[in-house]
Amino acid sequence: MFRRHVKILCVLIMILPIFFVVSHVKSEEKSSKNYSFEVTVTNQGIPLKEHSIEYENIQNAYENLRKGIIPNNLKESSLWNSLVSEQQPYIDLGNDLQLGEGIIHTRSEAEQIIKVLFETNFDVLQYLNNSEEQYNSNSINNMSKLVSPENKAILETNHQGIGRGQGPKGLTAIIESGNIVSFVNVSKNKTSFSVDISQATNAINLEFLGIKKSTGVKSKLYVVENKQEVKYKITVSKDILMNSGNELRILTPPNISLSLEASSVPLSVNSILPEVIPADYYSNLELTYGNFKASQEKLVEEVGENLKYNWSNVYSFSLPESEESIEITGTLSINPQVETNNNFLLSDASSFNLPIQLYSFNQKGESYTKKPSTFKVSAQIINNNSHNLFSINSPELTTAGINFITADSEKKEIVQGSQYVLGKKVQNKYYIYSPSGWSEVAEKDLFNINPTDYMVMSGGFLYNFGSPNGIPLSIDSKNWNKNFKKITQINQSIIEIRGLAMGEQYFMMQVSSPKGYPKNNNLDYFKAYNNGKKIASLTSNSIGFAKKQLYELNGSIPGYKAGEMEYNLLSVSEKSEKEMNIMNVIIFPVLLLILGIILVVALLLIVF
Repeated sequence: MFRRHVKILCVLIMILPIFFVVSHVKSEEKSSKNYSFEVTVTNQGIPLKEHSIEYENIQNAYENLRKGIIPNNLKESSLWNSLVSEQQPYIDLGNDLQLGEGIIHTRSEAEQIIKVLFETNFDVLQYLNNSEEQYNSNSINNMSKLVSPENKAILETNHQGIGRGQGPKGLTAIIESGNIVSFVNVSKNKTSFSVDISQATNAINLEFLGIKKSTGVKSKLYVVENKQEVKYKITVSKDILMNSGNELRILTPPNISLSLEASSVPLSVNSILPEVIPADYYSNLELTYGNFKASQEKLVEEVGENLKYNWSNVYSFSLPESEESIEITGTLSINPQVETNNNFLLSDASSFNLPIQLYSFNQKGESYTKKPSTFKVSAQIINNNSHNLFSINSPELTTAGINFITADSEKKEIVQGSQYVLGKKVQNKYYIYSPSGWSEVAEKDLFNINPTDYMVMSGGFLYNFGSPNGIPLSIDSKNWNKNFKKITQINQSIIEIRGLAMGEQYFMMQVSSPKGYPKNNNLDYFKAYNNGKKIASLTSNSIGFAKKQLYELNGSIPGYKAGEMEYNLLSVSEKSEKEMNIMNVIIFPVLLLILGIILVVALLLIVF
């Protein structure tokens, strides 16, 4: 009898966790307001496999358009007031379409307006779609992506062109390369749809050329160095060129520098930096002239990020009549920093001017990881009435980064005073980074270089690749109530680098050792990577996951946060650094634990 009870107990121990997980999943499904759906995506009938497709539920915007409602948060915004006037209290969208309070629309008109707003005034669309919420002007970067049915961590269609999504009931826009290619109506759980993108993508195409495969991940996110030239090609279909008067516009974010082939000269280039910075860019600061100086740091952060995603340089071309499609080519690159001169007009009628540096990484104070920013280039076809006919966005461009801390790995102590240069090995050639760019150095001369000819990196600074100077490391405001002097001292051992490419074999080379230590004539190799939001794991970027760590010191580093902000060891002592092996450190111990539990259960069954 006792043996029988023990067997029953062992079986229950094995079954209960499974029952708990199943129950938890079912309870989550019941409480969730989202519905799953599946989309088969094709291009001229051919499955669009391993392709990034975005989607957004736009039911609220659709209902507001059908009923002629302009939400209060939109009507009260500076954006709306800049688009309408007392004489014309509505927006003229062309093709007899108008957007204004009390102007109702049919289903077809509402869908057409959503497409136009998505391409020409995304912010207005998001206000319409977020009537009861505080709209964030950067929400375009938070749109969902279809996932592979076989692995939801892969944000693209599978080999059959099928992707799965999840969202609220209602009208949902299917988006490819920055265009709404179709609408689907999610009315119940596990609905299937078919979408062919060919009609939406033939008019204009924008692609990057010559980027090595190792620098791009499957979600069409290309990870390149700051200032690295990327060749682009824009193809305009002959169908667009049947009539004269159309114009091609290329819109680039402020941190993207663009050049054109000699045969493709723009008629005009202008910036749409607002003459006065909209109050929406800093609305949460309650800014007045009296508290301006005290709020300046926060103001620079908030406005800087908004400018990066809302300000564009516009390159305009007059398109000729042609019976053949035309191609426009050139190069572009990510600029590590851009200075803007900005005018402010406050609610108390005071005004001032403030220059702001726009960096190619996140500037907001709450993001001390300084994650690389992501940029897109847009191309638009505008008719002679200034109405947007077609629009397309490029794949995303970004960079990668890494963090280091100098320490004595034998004494397990953080050490200050070590200096380094950044290098790169390409096949059998070595390059050292200098203020003028990469300079080739013979292997035999590596440890005999004159450091003053190159960019010397010291602790206490963030180095944004391509910028002439390091940026002093800031201190998290959460640490101000701690030992400020000690935190500042530890920061002198930290070197952060941003603006690197994916797939390159970089190295750090010591050029000056700390007091009491001999010079280290070894190259510390590393690779930077950034998978964006493709895989939600600890290893999605090299800023959040350090392969070479001195784990005993992690608790002493003020900015350390596992999986988000980790530091690679630059050892100043002879003992080699520890390199994290996922299999040995995480997976293998877990497997051993599971095996141990199974063995214990098996022994209990045999004995009793």
